[in-house]
Amino acid sequence: MCIKVTEDETLRSKNRPRVDSARAGVGGALEAIAERSRAAAGAAAAILSAREGEAVVVSGALPDSAQGLACAIAGIALRGDASNACGVVLRKSWGAQVCPDVLALQRRFGLRDLSLLGRRDDSALPSTWVALVNLGHEGALHADCAQLRAIAESVHEACTLRAQVHEATLLTQRLEDVAHASGDWSWETDEHFRYTWVHGTVPCGSQAVFRPPTIGELIPSGLVVNWLGEPEPPLRDLHAVLRQGEAIVRMVTREYAYGSSRYVSRSAVPLLHADGSLRGFRGSARDVTQSIEAKAQVWQRSEVLCVAKEQAEASSQAKSMLVSKVGHELRTPLNAIVGLAQLIQTGGALGEAATLERWVAQIAKTGWHMVDVLDMLMELGRAGAVGVSITNKSVDLVEVVREATHILEREAQARSITIAFDGPAPVVTAVDRRAICQVVVNLLSNAIKYNREGGWVRLSVTQGEQARIEIQDTGPGLTEAQVARMYQPFERLGAEASNVAGHGLGLLICKELVASMHGKLQVHSRVGHGTTFTVLLPLSGACEGTTKGDLIPEIVAQGIRSPE
Repeated sequence: MCIKVTEDETLRSKNRPRVDSARAGVGGALEAIAERSRAAAGAAAAILSAREGEAVVVSGALPDSAQGLACAIAGIALRGDASNACGVVLRKSWGAQVCPDVLALQRRFGLRDLSLLGRRDDSALPSTWVALVNLGHEGALHADCAQLRAIAESVHEACTLRAQVHEATLLTQRLEDVAHASGDWSWETDEHFRYTWVHGTVPCGSQAVFRPPTIGELIPSGLVVNWLGEPEPPLRDLHAVLRQGEAIVRMVTREYAYGSSRYVSRSAVPLLHADGSLRGFRGSARDVTQSIEAKAQVWQRSEVLCVAKEQAEASSQAKSMLVSKVGHELRTPLNAIVGLAQLIQTGGALGEAATLERWVAQIAKTGWHMVDVLDMLMELGRAGAVGVSITNKSVDLVEVVREATHILEREAQARSITIAFDGPAPVVTAVDRRAICQVVVNLLSNAIKYNREGGWVRLSVTQGEQARIEIQDTGPGLTEAQVARMYQPFERLGAEASNVAGHGLGLLICKELVASMHGKLQVHSRVGHGTTFTVLLPLSGACEGTTKGDLIPEIVAQGIRSPE
């Protein structure tokens, strides 16, 4: 994460333009060298080129005709044979060291005498040279060869020293610029973590609470934190880290200094004595308070946005689940209504007023059951897909189960399924009537849909320590792997390949509704021997009252995605 902060990231890292002071005064020094060389040789003029190759100075007076002499000399000053590759090179227009090139220049520019002194070494730097000019009418330069060689050595040493000073000054400037660009201040401490050297100034225009430490001041023992200002595990302070004697890189600490809290980023290397013991540290530091605070704010905003995004996705998933629930829960009673209506239309009960009246009453009862289911599901939607209110009151389970069998009677007849119900005496428990009715309808509908043709379904309601509803069928049964997956949403346990309609939500809805009434849903199944579902409900009156079911959260927690 990269955060740009005006105060401590941009303003303080902006260096002032560097004025190159490494070459200041070079011209004056070379002029002095040239003048001493001219006087020592008794020459009328001296032309000096420093080894930097940038400065050419003239001492004395040259005739107007010799204005291009320096450029002409530069063309031959560095030429020589292999034997003179290093050391002093002396070329003259007279005597034993006469050189054709120098003699030609002497004649070309109308000079009395011209001597060229050069000093070359095996370094990569250019050579230095000095040309001595005599304008007299008679005689020559009064310096002998030994003196001329000494002059050349002196010039070379002076220029070499000048070059070394220049390189040292340039290196210092470079290190200062790099240190200023990488931190607010550079520092050095002793083994007790007290500052022995500090280099840095308060940035011009900075409004932050910042100033470099002073000599003798102890480094604050701040807590090591990450770039969001949070403590890094395990908890440790800066002094504990430094005592390990290892280098640190951009380590951020939260410390208290000058009456306020601030965050400081440090990088440092350890300094050792000859015996290997710790002598101190040397490094750089930067006040990153604004940067840390800005990053923390951005991170917090990102966290809020992530939570909002997750809530929006959960809400969208819950709405998709609600639509699926509505479709699933309305299909079974609608099938019963349509089936009974078809019987009436075909005249199946013609002349049997009692049968016709019973069918009409069953249609009405099934319709009211649909109204209850719609009310419950819409209540769940109004609650923001978080839960549904379950009102536990005294209910006769025998009556509820008998009502569910009437709703699915037509569906069982269509597949020649025999429904046997064993519930001779009332069994009263504290449950939500419409919720338990929905559970029994779902379980009984599955027992009929997934049963074999001509099979049977046996229902029983008993009372012991708990109220017990059992629904047993003669279907194909389930494997252990299928039983383990049966409560997963949209899981149809292989029935999706058949022509039996369904969405794979019925059992999940049953389990959640039973749990909301403080009960349990159990299943026992064997392949080829059918399946038995058992609903266990408490008898205690302590369960009476209104509770909030938690249907959708558990569904969402399992990673539900709406079907495409």
